[in-house]
Amino acid sequence: MTKDLYGGLFCYDEYMPKKNTQTSVLDSSSKDILRAIFYAILIIPGLFFAYMYWFNAGMSLCGISGCSGGGFGVSYDPQATQDALINSGIVAAIGPLIVFFISKFKGQWIIITFLTLVLVPIIGGMYIGAGFDGYPINRKV
Repeated sequence: MTKDLYGGLFCYDEYMPKKNTQTSVLDSSSKDILRAIFYAILIIPGLFFAYMYWFNAGMSLCGISGCSGGGFGVSYDPQATQDALINSGIVAAIGPLIVFFISKFKGQWIIITFLTLVLVPIIGGMYIGAGFDGYPINRKV
């Protein structure tokens, strides 16, 4: 027996209306999986476009002939290399930044955005063989 809120009378539980405890068709683990897939869909294009900037940085690192200097010779453009690598970090960080604004876990996503902004250009520079000065690491002076 429970206490009735409308008059202080006691009534039996089987006559009380049952509360619907199910609020959604999906359970919390399914929602987490769908949320992770949605976040990945937002982040993967940024990494693809960052790779395109890496290609641009690689082409501006030594020129069209490559770092060996065959054909037209070596043509260093350190400023364009640094610009392309910085732009790769900015483009790759747009996805996590969007997730930061729509997610409820804001502290985690701002850290991921910052790490993406910093690490993508560094990893891209190591991938194409550029130093922090924009010149190739194995450049002979």
